[in-house]
Amino acid sequence: MKDASNYHKIYGSGKRMFYMPEDFVEKIKSHLWGNVLDIGIADGEKLKFLIEGCDTKEVVGIEPDSILVQKARELFESKKNVRVINEHFENFNRERGYFNTILMLEVIEHLPYSLVREVLAKIKDLLADKGTVIMSTPNKYVYSALCAFGFEQREPTHINEMHCGKFRSIMKEYFKEKYFIGVLPGMSITRKFPKIYPIFSKINRLVAHPLISRAVYFIGNK
Repeated sequence: MKDASNYHKIYGSGKRMFYMPEDFVEKIKSHLWGNVLDIGIADGEKLKFLIEGCDTKEVVGIEPDSILVQKARELFESKKNVRVINEHFENFNRERGYFNTILMLEVIEHLPYSLVREVLAKIKDLLADKGTVIMSTPNKYVYSALCAFGFEQREPTHINEMHCGKFRSIMKEYFKEKYFIGVLPGMSITRKFPKIYPIFSKINRLVAHPLISRAVYFIGNK
C-alpha cells in the first residue's frame, strides 16, 4: 500500500462533514450489525455517522495514518465496543468469518492494482457466511473530468482509480452483487448548503446511474 504517513494533511484539514444521499444511508445502515470492520477509518467521523443507532456488537477500525488514528480514538473514547487499530489491512489478522459487515469506503483507489485481488480475497475470508461487504471508489472518468475542469482537486494519494465497469467486474469476482449505485457530482455542495441535501438526495435517487456518477458503491454478499 502507498505510504499513508501524510494522508492526514489532506483528509484531516479543517472540519470535515460527511454526507451521502439519504437512500444510501438507509441501505448501509440496514447492513450494519454484529461485528463490523471498517478498513480505512481515517478520523472516524464517517464510521460514527454510519453506525449511530445500529445494532453493532464489536466495531474495529483500521487506519495506517497515526495522526488520524489518534483523532478516531479520541472520537470513540466513550464507545467501549469500538477499537481503532493503527495498521495496514495487509497486516491485520482475525479468525475466518468473524465480521458480519466489512466497510471499505474510498480506499481501494489508494492500493496498487497488484494488491487489489489479495485484499478482496482477505476481505472475503474475514466475512461471515451471508455477511455483507460495502465498498466505494471514485468513478475514474467522471472524477478526472471534475478535476480537469477545476471542480475538485485531484487526490495525490490515488494510485489506482478505476472506472465503474472495471470496479464492478472485479467486485463480482469475489462477491454476489446486491446493489451497485452511484452518487452524482455535487454531493460535496451539500456540506456548504445543508438545506439542499434532501433535494440532492431525491435527484440522485431518480437519475443517478453509475456511468455518470462521481463515486460508485458496491454492496454485496459472500
